[in-house]
Amino acid sequence: MKTRYHVIITLMLAALLPFISMSCSWRSTRNGASYNGLLFNEVWGYLMKGEEKAVTGREPLTDIFYFGVTMNMAGRIIGSYEKPDLPSSATKLRMHLVVYKHSDPTFLHFCLSKKQPIRAALIDDIVSCSARFDGVQIDFESLRPDDGLAFLDFLSDLRARIPKKILSVAVPARLKKSENDAYDYGSLSGVVDKIMVMAYDEHWRTSAPGPVASLSWCDSVAEHAVDTVPPGKLVMGLPLYGRAWSAANLNRAMKYSQINEKLKNPGIIHKKFGEKGPYLEYTQNVTVKVFYENVRSIQAKLRLYKSYGVRQVAFWRIGQGPRDLWGLLSVSAR
Repeated sequence: MKTRYHVIITLMLAALLPFISMSCSWRSTRNGASYNGLLFNEVWGYLMKGEEKAVTGREPLTDIFYFGVTMNMAGRIIGSYEKPDLPSSATKLRMHLVVYKHSDPTFLHFCLSKKQPIRAALIDDIVSCSARFDGVQIDFESLRPDDGLAFLDFLSDLRARIPKKILSVAVPARLKKSENDAYDYGSLSGVVDKIMVMAYDEHWRTSAPGPVASLSWCDSVAEHAVDTVPPGKLVMGLPLYGRAWSAANLNRAMKYSQINEKLKNPGIIHKKFGEKGPYLEYTQNVTVKVFYENVRSIQAKLRLYKSYGVRQVAFWRIGQGPRDLWGLLSVSAR
């Protein structure tokens, strides 16, 4: 029932936005400081290497996740880990190096195992490459469900090696607690400083078409997150990207009979036989469905998270969203 009411209230607020000028600002005070827009304790943004110019210094950011470095097949860190060159107005931002590995659960299983020398070497590398940063984020995705304890032990040992740095972990969105989950929010909260919930990819590249992060889905994700992660450690992630799906599956195997049918159609270009074999070309109209985020949808999510008492938000990623986004946000004085 709580979830339903949150969605209804947030949708009502979102419906009013077209009647409110974007130039309108919300003015108030907190600890004597004036601010505009939605107030959060911290605003984090992911920054991809090579996209440093997307940061102008005018964004109301407190922290940047610099993406990032990964591991080779020997479990050693590869990639540049120099701090990004940002405008002078952005030099006071806290910088966090992202160490990532995606979609390779078997490899990560060996990296996390205390029986493997790869584990100690990886921790040494992370400690070394993070020396110039304020913090480290571990973004190990698609972990095996039975690697939850190994992941906790790994983070605990890393925590002990970098006691003065902010240690965060990126976790997939969850709607409820599962008995066998490597990303148990509550357990991870006992080890790291920040839990960054990736509240996006509700629908993904190989799924059926759908929103990247619908408001009702975000509501369910937030409800579980605030129930399991302490307020000071929870960071709710928001997407700034869209995703496109075509209605036709064009990449497929074709029977010879299907090819012969195609050859009967006008407009078919049949290429001559050569050492690569025969082939043909044709043009086909395809309907493409694109789900994306705009200022209105982003503001609705921000208001939703505020209604749950969320203090920190993060965006994937800087440079992808609408320019008016940053006018929605303000950061409280530290």
